[in-house]
Amino acid sequence: MKGVVTSEKGEPLSGVSIAVKGSSKATTTDAQGKFEISVAENAILVFTYVGFADKEIAVNKQTFINAVLTEENAELSQVVVVGYGTQKKKDLTGSVASISVKDQEKTPVIGTAQSGPDSGPA
Repeated sequence: MKGVVTSEKGEPLSGVSIAVKGSSKATTTDAQGKFEISVAENAILVFTYVGFADKEIAVNKQTFINAVLTEENAELSQVVVVGYGTQKKKDLTGSVASISVKDQEKTPVIGTAQSGPDSGPA
């Protein structure tokens, strides 16, 4: 089974998660939105991508699927970007802090070594 995932605007979507419903089998799309996965003829594929509505498509003996995902901008306010991926705000535990660009610009920085994440004392 092969296919391609695009936005409503026809743009290929890279990094879309495609899982076989009820299974642990999954894959992701490449830079051109293309994917390939081995599935049974009666499988259901579940497409998920941050900022887009999830979509389920029944394979029904198809050998190629064109999946078009719909943007869901309202959900972006509930997503928090973390150092290793993304999580929804409701799933976060622990301490969370936010800093605006304006506040960050007020912080004095003497050199570029002080502005990075590893900018502790040498």
